Amino acid sequence: MMPLTSDASLDGAVLMAIRKYACDTAYSEPDRMPLVHVDKWYSEVERSRSPQEFFRDCVSAVLAHNHDGRIVVASLGAEMLFGYSVDELKGMYSIQIVPEHRKGERKGIIAQAMSGNLVVADTERYRRMSGRGEFPNVQDGTRLIKVRVHVFPYEHNGECSIAAVVKEVSGSQVQALAAAQKG
Repeated sequence: MMPLTSDASLDGAVLMAIRKYACDTAYSEPDRMPLVHVDKWYSEVERSRSPQEFFRDCVSAVLAHNHDGRIVVASLGAEMLFGYSVDELKGMYSIQIVPEHRKGERKGIIAQAMSGNLVVADTERYRRMSGRGEFPNVQDGTRLIKVRVHVFPYEHNGECSIAAVVKEVSGSQVQALAAAQKG
């Protein structure tokens, strides 16, 4: 698979959407995006750094896909979380990291986000493991990880698509976050 080249205007569009949704005070703390210092980063981008540098250095896992479902933006954090290099992620269909039993749920999340909402969901994704010997129960080189996804729309060149900030969570964190949302 040929990796997609980076597009500064696309990266900028995703970064603007991140800033919009990450800094939205309408969301309570458990629903806020797990981004470190997004305002500081955005100020640096406005002054001197490019959006491409933001994603190259961003330790938060950020993915964006186009209208065909191919990943077009991936951060360093996404590389660390999913076990694929940024170059491997770009051009990959985002559905490839979704377990079969979560694909129906994913469609609903995308539909909600496409209507202009930030959607926060606890779900699972695949992580590619580098050494199968470390995980003898892993047959295909991947394992399931529990994640909290923050999915939101972005617009680029007149087309609306989806981006996400993803954070790995433990089972106890999922329960605590669910309790905080109910409370």
